[in-house]
Amino acid sequence: MKPPVAPSLNPLTLKERMKVSRQAMPEQDAAQRSSAFTEVNLGYSPELARQEALRCLECAKATCMQRCPVGVKVKEFVQFLVAGDFAAAASKIREDNVLPAITGRVCPQEDHCEAGCTLGKAKNVKPLGIGYLERFVADYEQRMGIRHLPKVPPMGKKVAVAGSGLSG
Repeated sequence: MKPPVAPSLNPLTLKERMKVSRQAMPEQDAAQRSSAFTEVNLGYSPELARQEALRCLECAKATCMQRCPVGVKVKEFVQFLVAGDFAAAASKIREDNVLPAITGRVCPQEDHCEAGCTLGKAKNVKPLGIGYLERFVADYEQRMGIRHLPKVPPMGKKVAVAGSGLSG
């Protein structure tokens, strides 16, 4: 027997979701970044993140999750974004990925989860910006001072560290 499917929190129909274009990542002005060593990409605002999350098709067989090397539950964390519960989205990501701020920036999502996104298989439709959303959630978590570290069960093993400083 299949588990019951949670009702969608997304107010858009599937056709409407397909018509929403992918939200571009805001970037620093070229003149400003030519004299600074800060990130070029500024990250999504809560409004942009929710707008991008609304594009998710909530596939029954979520190939984006199957293609993710760390197994992030994309469909579930995106649902929390649609609902506006960013802290819960951060908690959901951290169940599988303890470094979302890093993977949201450097993981080649276009070859992994986004390559599996059903939305991107349609003609002239870009896949869901999963990496952008992951980065937003991690940045939100940091701005709010929230830490959702997963519980690690005791392994019953000991580790010795030889050396000090970076070599240790």
